[in-house]
Amino acid sequence: MADNLMIDGGIEATGGRVFRAATQPADPARDLAMFTQALEAIASRFAD
Repeated sequence: MADNLMIDGGIEATGGRVFRAATQPADPARDLAMFTQALEAIASRFAD
């Protein structure tokens, strides 16, 4: 679900990254795919 606040543009304009699933997960409350992807990006950014 995308919001209507144009927050993504502000995040991306300042060098951030927005993670959004290509399709709606079967159980959005329990699906951790985007969370996992974000953690992997953070880990690679701060890796030695």
